[in-house]
Amino acid sequence: MRLVITDVSVFFDVYHIRALPQFFALDFEVCTTDFVRNQILQNEQKEEFEIYIRSNQLTIIHLAPDEVEEVKAFQTKRFFKTLPGKTVPWKA
Repeated sequence: MRLVITDVSVFFDVYHIRALPQFFALDFEVCTTDFVRNQILQNEQKEEFEIYIRSNQLTIIHLAPDEVEEVKAFQTKRFFKTLPGKTVPWKA
């Protein structure tokens, strides 16, 4: 089953309670977009998440420049108003 993270705060919450190993050990394919990933700014946090990316426990969905323009035009009703938030449902 695929678990798609649309908000970086989910990653931050799991990171701050020091539960990343347990989170990524769950029986899910954990995915997010490069826009969500790029909101991780602190080097220590970046390094920690890179471990899971390199081990294929976190899949990053990359968007091409033309796709970014489509995401900007993607209409949502209530949720997913920011560009990073809209990237995941658009790509799904």
